[in-house]
Amino acid sequence: MTVPAPDEIVDLSELPAPEPFEELLRRGASLAPGQVLWALLPRDPIHAKPHLHARGLSFEVFPREDGRALLRLWR
Repeated sequence: MTVPAPDEIVDLSELPAPEPFEELLRRGASLAPGQVLWALLPRDPIHAKPHLHARGLSFEVFPREDGRALLRLWR
């Protein structure tokens, strides 16, 4: 896996809950087929996963040593 440059990653890791979840859903809704969104989250988005799947989105989560998670989201 090639991780994108930092300026291509949406940093949601400093937002208070539930804003990272809401922002993921909002941005995911606007993804075109084949488009990818990279997001840095405060933690593994375990509670968001069923909601992402229900909206036809695919994702991969890459845990980081600092407790945050890098998420790759695509349609």
